[in-house]
Amino acid sequence: MQSLSLTPEKENKVASYVGFALRSGGAVLGTDNIRAAKGIKLIIIDSALSRNSAKRVEAYAEREGITAVCVGKLSEICKKEAVKALGIKNIELAKAILNTIQSN
Repeated sequence: MQSLSLTPEKENKVASYVGFALRSGGAVLGTDNIRAAKGIKLIIIDSALSRNSAKRVEAYAEREGITAVCVGKLSEICKKEAVKALGIKNIELAKAILNTIQSN
């Protein structure tokens, strides 16, 4: 999985979506919690996540048919310290985040 760089504008937009997901209970933090949760629609991992943890999350995402993307500064986007993996449960927020990350 390739790490995607976000422009400051995209980072702010993604941070807004992630903040809403966190406040509404539509997000799961941490690799173990993501793999244990039901209904994950999008997984975002930090480029600083350890290689073994990243491989486990990627394998889980592939097995479950979940889109996974890698970005830098996930802790800053979440406004929470030491966050290296985030799962989004809300399909509309997942689509909005993915569209923002992948847009030109």
